[in-house]
Amino acid sequence: MSRFGKLAGTCLALIFCGTAMAEQVFRHGEFEVHYVVLPTTFLKPSISQDYAIGRARNLAMVNISLIDKTGSPVKCEVKGQAINLLGQTKNLNFRTVTEDKAIYHIAELRHDNEEMMRFKLEISGEFRKIIAVEIEQKLYWEEEYANRHRKQ
Repeated sequence: MSRFGKLAGTCLALIFCGTAMAEQVFRHGEFEVHYVVLPTTFLKPSISQDYAIGRARNLAMVNISLIDKTGSPVKCEVKGQAINLLGQTKNLNFRTVTEDKAIYHIAELRHDNEEMMRFKLEISGEFRKIIAVEIEQKLYWEEEYANRHRKQ
């Protein structure tokens, strides 16, 4: 396998599918927090099975990676929650996936079509401070996302 594994390759390929799914970077001191939220139906069934990620039109994958200033992955713990516009909170249960030289923290999130979510994340580790990250993203069911972008 390359420097990045199968899951990274899949996520990187999907990043370029549209701006609503584009990978984002949050910089905090000497660290970069890379994050992407995407429909699980975009994952190949084999990838979904290999990483025990459910596939459904109303299920998104939240993928977080912490990178240091040298470009190396950093071991950490990610905790968080997703909050919709009605204030309903869903806890995100992140699990760590290590693949080749990459480290991912993955959580699944059930959502409604066109649901705006605010993600509040806390990243901690041996680096003394907790990194707080807030993300807002509108989530779509996969077929709705594809239909919106075909018309443009």
